[in-house]
Amino acid sequence: MSLRFDRVADEYDAVRGGEERGAHIAADLAPQLTRRGPVLEVGVGTGVVARALQGAGHRVLGVDIAAAMLRRAQRRIGPRVVRADAACLPFPDAAFGDAVAVWVMHAVADREAVLREVARVLRPRGRFVVCNNRSPEPDALTEIVDPLLGQLEACAQRRHDPEVLAVLADTNGFISHGTFLGAPRAFTELPAEVADAMARRSHSALWSVPDDQWRDVVEPAIARVRALGPEPLKRVKRERLLVLERR
Repeated sequence: MSLRFDRVADEYDAVRGGEERGAHIAADLAPQLTRRGPVLEVGVGTGVVARALQGAGHRVLGVDIAAAMLRRAQRRIGPRVVRADAACLPFPDAAFGDAVAVWVMHAVADREAVLREVARVLRPRGRFVVCNNRSPEPDALTEIVDPLLGQLEACAQRRHDPEVLAVLADTNGFISHGTFLGAPRAFTELPAEVADAMARRSHSALWSVPDDQWRDVVEPAIARVRALGPEPLKRVKRERLLVLERR
């Protein structure tokens, strides 16, 4: 079953960088788009990326299965949002010039079905740019949090690697142009706020952790994050983009 993010809609922007992060990711995505038609955002969420793409001159339509997220997206980009499952898109063939998906493909139940549907609604040689992986510079938080979330996503079979998606894409209507790193994004985070978000299970990898694994694995990690102290930590991350082209 695909993950629905209604449960974290109220805090989603606050814990994931909001419009500032959306603008940064949109700036990474834009150079990879063909500009030969409207852009479909698969998993539009709260609309932060779509709004920034619109500001750069793209016509964007967003889909999501989470009604609570879509209400926030509609406030940002207007009525150009549709509630739909990405594995069954309510659009005619070849309706879009390009498509993007930002931190979505790990949450879908059937990645091949989504690839086939995106390929169907794209025009030939249209691009599907997927952002679902990052290259953080090593820091104290990264050393604790990233291995934990990666382990939990692997256990839940939610881990996404661009190389795996590229192989799936090859048999579902696309050719791969490989992966590209976006521009470095510098920001600060308070360890206490990160720990609080983990304790609230804000990240989808934490939603279904069994009680024993929570006690033995997650709670010690939360304690390690809190032990980093009260000062904000400087962090740098770069989004990793997989660029696919419709055959």
